[in-house]
Amino acid sequence: MPDPLDMFDEYLQDWVKQLLWALRQFCNCIQAIFGPEYLRKPNADECQRLIDMHGRVHNFPGMMGSIDCMHWEWRNCPVAWKGQSNNDINVLDSSHLFNDECRGEGPTVRCMANGTQYNRAYYLADGIYPRWPVFVKTIRQPVGPKQTYFAAKQESARKDVERAFGVLQSRWAILRCPV
Repeated sequence: MPDPLDMFDEYLQDWVKQLLWALRQFCNCIQAIFGPEYLRKPNADECQRLIDMHGRVHNFPGMMGSIDCMHWEWRNCPVAWKGQSNNDINVLDSSHLFNDECRGEGPTVRCMANGTQYNRAYYLADGIYPRWPVFVKTIRQPVGPKQTYFAAKQESARKDVERAFGVLQSRWAILRCPV
């Protein structure tokens, strides 16, 4: 007579194989359907639309967006990989978009600020990001009304990203819990 535990173990192994097959099929379908549209670098026209929209909404001409990565704790991280999880800096190092921008190879866009025509976009960022021309950081200790106004407007625009991510976290629990 077969051992019930062995039968259960075989059943679970088959179930896991079927689950992994279904997950692979799902991922292949998502990539096949959405890959050409979303899993690529934006072209110049898309970048220009983003810049125009941010100019209207936030009054930051030339702003491509705001960057802020979420720190995600990996609860069961293997000891050998400790400290190697993705954070702002190593996500940036692997980003073709930012690497292209820093080499001056990003999409050419048009924007006017203070009467000067610019052909490159920028991102609003906080203090952790490197001092690259593509990042405009907030003024930590603004002096005078102009700097105070700029810092307040920039923080307001950056908060939009955090609020949007907060909505995603409220809808998708996996984003707010340690993995």
